[in-house]
Amino acid sequence: MALRSCLGMLVVSLAWAGCSAPASSSDGAKSALIEQGSMTSTTPAAAPTDSGADSSNDASGCTAESFVAGLRGTLPSLEGQAGLERLRAAASGCSGIGRVILTEGAQPSLFVELTTPMDASAVARHLDIDDPFLITTTVHQSSFHLVSTDTSGSTSERRFHADDQSIGSWSVRAIAKRPAGPLPNEHFGPAPAYDLRTYTSKVTHISIRQSS
Repeated sequence: MALRSCLGMLVVSLAWAGCSAPASSSDGAKSALIEQGSMTSTTPAAAPTDSGADSSNDASGCTAESFVAGLRGTLPSLEGQAGLERLRAAASGCSGIGRVILTEGAQPSLFVELTTPMDASAVARHLDIDDPFLITTTVHQSSFHLVSTDTSGSTSERRFHADDQSIGSWSVRAIAKRPAGPLPNEHFGPAPAYDLRTYTSKVTHISIRQSS
């Protein structure tokens, strides 16, 4: 038990400060993987321990929320697959995080499951996403993700910045549930676009990939 605790603390020390968060369903995970494109080689992280059962998590204070909140400060200093390996180790030591899947290759990526859904507006603040909306690019509208928008320019028409949020050399996507309630008036293409000033939602996964 002492060795296990020490190893746990070593893993957590590779992270920044800790992590909070959100849960997700298997359907949401599949949809998220589809949105990110075909994944060839995946390397799952070590199986997470039961919530509250691992004393190393309790001792570190690492939560899914602090993991998400720390991405803007941490990602710019990470490079390539080795950098994502460090991030994977950090995420695996956080309470509130489930599966952590590393995809190897020329453009490595990391898929992080939040086992307790995290408020989408809070995630938008952590990732510095301005005037956040939830949009979908899936045919069946099975998965939504956060994007920034603006209404600047010669017209008052809203513009959607559909690319994933850029942090250093990484692209970050926060995948969320479809908000409850009536359909919005705003649209992104043919699909509904949900203004987070009016609607609420929960983020269930974070996807990080190296920009091309």
